[in-house]
Amino acid sequence: MQKSAYNTKQKNEILNFFKKYHNESFSARELLESDEICAGEATVYRTLAKLSQEGVLKKYTDGTTGISRYQIDSGEDCRKHMHLICNSCGRIYHLNCNFTRGLEKHIEQAQSFEVDCESTIIYGRCSDCH
Repeated sequence: MQKSAYNTKQKNEILNFFKKYHNESFSARELLESDEICAGEATVYRTLAKLSQEGVLKKYTDGTTGISRYQIDSGEDCRKHMHLICNSCGRIYHLNCNFTRGLEKHIEQAQSFEVDCESTIIYGRCSDCH
């Protein structure tokens, strides 16, 4: 994870927001509507793009709306497993189990295809949104 040499009050606010809600994902619009972020629209979009490029935030596309969502990057371990994303609430679940590791190995052996776990996302609806 690369760190930026230049930090602003707004960038720190946004970063602290994501750290506070580290298990949740948010769209730019949700940040703008939050009482915890005091930044203009252009600043929010620019900061999200920069933090995503720096590897501080993970960027996902909502499978239903096509809207970009962001979540704090949990580190190297997060790049080694697949993820589930709820189409309704946007929550991201870490899919780190023996079954998925077995699936990855099967695909690699049977298809001679290396799975990019960091980019592998399964969309659906969580139990809270059923």
